[in-house]
Amino acid sequence: MTHSNVFGVIEFGAELYELMESCSDLIQITSADRCIVYANPAWCQALGTSFAAIEGGDQLELMHPASRERWLQSVERVSSTGQSETVCCHLLAAEASPLVLEGTLACWKPTEHDHFVRLMLHPKRMFRDLAESGDAPSQGDLGPGREEPSAEILRSRQLLQEAQRIAQVGSWSLDLRKAELLWSPEIYRIFELDPSRFEPSYETFLACVHPEDRQKVDRAYADSLIDQKPYEVVHRLLMPDGRIKVIRERCETSFSEEGEPLLSIGTASDITLQTEALERLEQGERKLRSLVELAPLGIVLSNLEGELQECNSAFARMLGCASSGVIVASSSFNALAAKALSDVLRGNREELLNNGCCGPVKTSIRRPDHVLIDLKINSLLFEVGDQGPLVWSIVEDVSESLRIQEQLEQAASVFSHSHEGIMITDASGKILDVNQALCRITGYRREQLLGSNPRRLKSGIHDDDFYRSMWQELQDQGTWSGEVINRGRDGNLLPVRETISAVRSPDGQTRRYVALLTDIRELKEQQQQLENLALSDPLTGLPNRVLLRDRMEQAIRFVQRNSGCMVVALIDLDGFKQVNDRHGHAAGDHLLQVLTERLLVVLRRGETLARLGGDEFVLLVPNLDDPPQVLPLVERLLAAVNLPVEWDDRALSVGGSVGLTALVGGSESADHQSLLLQADQAMYKAKRTGGNRVVWYPDFPS
Repeated sequence: MTHSNVFGVIEFGAELYELMESCSDLIQITSADRCIVYANPAWCQALGTSFAAIEGGDQLELMHPASRERWLQSVERVSSTGQSETVCCHLLAAEASPLVLEGTLACWKPTEHDHFVRLMLHPKRMFRDLAESGDAPSQGDLGPGREEPSAEILRSRQLLQEAQRIAQVGSWSLDLRKAELLWSPEIYRIFELDPSRFEPSYETFLACVHPEDRQKVDRAYADSLIDQKPYEVVHRLLMPDGRIKVIRERCETSFSEEGEPLLSIGTASDITLQTEALERLEQGERKLRSLVELAPLGIVLSNLEGELQECNSAFARMLGCASSGVIVASSSFNALAAKALSDVLRGNREELLNNGCCGPVKTSIRRPDHVLIDLKINSLLFEVGDQGPLVWSIVEDVSESLRIQEQLEQAASVFSHSHEGIMITDASGKILDVNQALCRITGYRREQLLGSNPRRLKSGIHDDDFYRSMWQELQDQGTWSGEVINRGRDGNLLPVRETISAVRSPDGQTRRYVALLTDIRELKEQQQQLENLALSDPLTGLPNRVLLRDRMEQAIRFVQRNSGCMVVALIDLDGFKQVNDRHGHAAGDHLLQVLTERLLVVLRRGETLARLGGDEFVLLVPNLDDPPQVLPLVERLLAAVNLPVEWDDRALSVGGSVGLTALVGGSESADHQSLLLQADQAMYKAKRTGGNRVVWYPDFPS
């Protein structure tokens, strides 16, 4: 097929032909049987041939034998999926060594009956140019036999550099015969290295890799040389300031016919943001799944016919199954779940389709163990792509509530033996009876409560809307459950978990209310203890990063709203590592605990000392008139640090390097991270200048 025949079947016609003819990229088109039907001048020039010489020939004849199988696999994938693919080709040029190129392979179907494969390539030898300066070299710098690059080539280099910068993808090449390694400018930017100070070397690269990933990276390259296969590896970079970057490395090596590695060409892309975003998405999904799994109510996903898609463990337990996975896998349980859902969805299909939701709807179902359970179901309709409408259903087992309503009067004879507080009122709310447990919980005697209203226990914590909502649900549903903060006879707050049920006559009239109260004061205290542990350093008991951040943000807001200033000091112990190395970590822990006690004695009210980890402490001093006012306090802290600590008949001694920074009212806005970073920089300056001293950021007049 001639040039005109190829483009005659293409919608763009001669315009596309002229564009491809003038394009500096290497473009070749082959038919479905690998027959070359077009190659632009740039392609023919790169291979040192003419189109007449290769027209109608087999594409594989231009391929290096080592890359032919991989090329055929790429063509098959592109033709079957219709999606383009990035490829690396080793072509046989007129010169002795193969030409290494990288570009895009795509399937092209201009008409229903025509099928072409388009290949657009860029010579990888341009990577050498990318490692050089972006300025055009003078004629004298080109060396004998070399011509000055044309404006088009220089423009192509600039565009490639800009493309790599925007995409955050750098490139490198390693000539294994000459041991010559070249980096593109984007590699230097990704690794945050100064090209004028660092020569490209494997050692420089490996030094930037996170220590935990170095062996993996080194092994990936070594294995690729042994297996003669491309490789891809994702690893971390550890930056000098402690930041972590995530990098995806790809590399492909060309080999001689004898199997000797000749040239390695690779790319490095910064995927830190994508990795962090993916982690946040995965974390959000895990949180959502955890909430669904921990929900006390059954949560079910089904289609409109009630066929089960997913469910949580609560629904599984309702149907007598130990885990949700068994339900999905078991046809018998699938049928049972479908029966429970389909009866509700079919009977309320019109409401569900018109309003997008229905319920609550009550139904009963008999489990395989012959237990009859009563369910209350609320359903929500939603669309998911091309899957059609799906239904989320919230399923509550109300069997127990119904049994409680039916058996309240019979249970009155034994309610006094319960460890939970029980209160019975009439329909107007007058207390008819209470058990001994309720008297113990509230501190009131039985005769003090009889005849009164439960409002006697109100603490004032809850507003009127809370109680209106409670009684509305009680009237509508016949039961209410939740946490209430009451007040005992001694005046102290009394948190309880309360369940109120209405006892109704056969005609539906409410006759009694029965309230079950559980004292959760001990549980609340345990929760408070857990919260304290989450905000404190386990070794020293000092505030940790979380609590420090909260207090710093409060201090920042106060300074920004008012006059005055605040000071943040970062204290790093000099010589602490030697204590750990020489005497062991137990000695180091003891030293930190003793120093913490000393430092706390020096502090005044309102000042915060926190431990960031290791041997780093942060001092937050708010409400100062002038930053230098903090210096006497810092000197006392250093004096306390310098005092030796006794350990196993030995004296442990350390010093302290302190970095100070201040935020003054009326200055530019700041956050806790920037203040800590400033103090950290000042602290490192103190260490570099000998340690055991105080340095301001910036240099603040003492």
